Amino acid sequence: MGHLAGVLILVGLSGLWHGAQAAATRAVPSVTAMAPAAPAAPSRSTISVRDAYLMPTGPIDALAYFTVSNRGSRPDALLAISADEIAHEATYFPSGEETAPGTLTIAAGATARLLPGGGHVRLALHGPLSPGQPVTLTLTFSRAGVVTVAARAR
Repeated sequence: MGHLAGVLILVGLSGLWHGAQAAATRAVPSVTAMAPAAPAAPSRSTISVRDAYLMPTGPIDALAYFTVSNRGSRPDALLAISADEIAHEATYFPSGEETAPGTLTIAAGATARLLPGGGHVRLALHGPLSPGQPVTLTLTFSRAGVVTVAARAR
């Protein structure tokens, strides 16, 4: 009876081993059999910019004016403005006086309007702008990231 018990144990263990192997093969799909992950849905910016235009103040200088709205739940700040026509960093001035540069921060749910005689962005240009010349401005915000807007020289 001892020999028969030993054979039954070996057969039983063998069955457990093969059953475990089959279950493991079914439970873990191969990497190549898995479908690729769906791409993330594009995010909608919480910042919108409109009514952008440039007012040349000299052969290589201009002031940028625009309206920016923040539909987000947190404040956002303008970090940079770039365009092919811009020679180097733009500078934001919160008032018509250019005594102290500042940071354009748009409160949550608010709209900021940069208008002549008030807040504006001073641009140093590579060369003069012609009236009506289109300029694509790329604005970079701390939270919303990059927003592009079409502007025209006046």
